[in-house]
Amino acid sequence: MTQDPHHTFDLHNLKSIWHEYTKLSVGKPIDRNTFANVWRKLGFTDDKIIESLFRAWDVNKDGLIDFPELVHALAIMAGGSPDEKLQLIFDAYDLDGDSRLTVPELERVYQGFYASQGFPIEKELISREAISIVRRAKSGGPNASAHISVTPMDTVS
Repeated sequence: MTQDPHHTFDLHNLKSIWHEYTKLSVGKPIDRNTFANVWRKLGFTDDKIIESLFRAWDVNKDGLIDFPELVHALAIMAGGSPDEKLQLIFDAYDLDGDSRLTVPELERVYQGFYASQGFPIEKELISREAISIVRRAKSGGPNASAHISVTPMDTVS
């Protein structure tokens, strides 16, 4: 976990984050259950997506999210480089943890997002968008990343 100057929150932000963290964690790191409950309150109901988010935020893989890990994830979301954001998103969307993104994983994540926002889930639209992302990555077109390689069967690594 490297600390970059643009990831630094000011003292007021850190105090606010610490206050919310201590309310959630009751003096100890956030466990999977607490993390899941927070995301459920935000409208996310797919446990597999929530678990994948937890794995992405749990940098040291100890099964808990401590304060530095929380600040690290929030800092990337708020001001990280495009590559850092892409890596965090990739890690969160890789639902089975195999270091590849498949069309079904992307579809499931999109469905979870739409459901959490109260939008109607249009499965055909979601499928088309997931396939489009994979095709752009394969072609090296707009929004493709240099560190994403493509493997057979519409899988993005």
